[in-house]
Amino acid sequence: LYIPSVYVSHDGTALDNKLPLLRSEENLNSQVLRLLKILGNDKVKSIHSSLGMEHEFYVIDAKVYENRKDIRMTGHTLFGCESVKNGIQENRYLTDFDSRMNCFFSAVEEKLFSIGVIVTCKHKEICHNQYEIVFKYAKSDISVENSLLAMNILKEYANKYQLVCLFHEKPFCHTSWGSSTDTNWSVITEDGYNLFSMGKTDLERKQFLVFFIALIESIDRYGELLCAFSASAGYDYKIRKREALSLTILSMDIGSSIQNFITNQRFWIRKHFQVNN
Repeated sequence: LYIPSVYVSHDGTALDNKLPLLRSEENLNSQVLRLLKILGNDKVKSIHSSLGMEHEFYVIDAKVYENRKDIRMTGHTLFGCESVKNGIQENRYLTDFDSRMNCFFSAVEEKLFSIGVIVTCKHKEICHNQYEIVFKYAKSDISVENSLLAMNILKEYANKYQLVCLFHEKPFCHTSWGSSTDTNWSVITEDGYNLFSMGKTDLERKQFLVFFIALIESIDRYGELLCAFSASAGYDYKIRKREALSLTILSMDIGSSIQNFITNQRFWIRKHFQVNN
């Protein structure tokens, strides 16, 4: 057995979660190169999806963890008193670590760096005992592996400091704020150019608009599939506890920068895409 490795049956059926990701990367590469050639860009020879992971999690004292059988058995509380302001403390966000947490995160960051996982940011989150750690962008398959490695190292080093890391999506039932892993995804060429960059030249603008529209269309067309493979019991529990959100609803917010870009470039778009209205 070689590590890292993939598991596949004799007829090519994937037996793990990594092989489908690698196959999707191959399909993405071939289709993006085909589309770029149609747009007049035949200089790009390969592309890959890029992923930047942001991990939110809670850290509690090991003695508190041992005294709560529900957390030990399920990873989250099953009962308890409501916290002040639902556990949200805006004045805590991005404040300094205490000496214990500073030593813990410094040790974790040093260990991660020694195995090639680069931490770009670590900070307190909005809830008491909640933290976030952010990793440097990498190829999607490598980024996922880095994320899993980091979770194991966080758990390991937490024990050394008499702490426990809770990665459940909603470890405390009476707080309105849970944890999540945010993923910042994009498509990058072999020379590092982001195809979702709005660009400066006519070709770069045309590429951005085509890929931007394709992304919107894919989310609209395959929304149910996206919901299916992103759903989990923990995430469903988190969503149901917050307002009226639903796992079956996908929304896309393009933000003010892209909206302004499209508005300002509407005459250019009509000229290059032969839009009448």
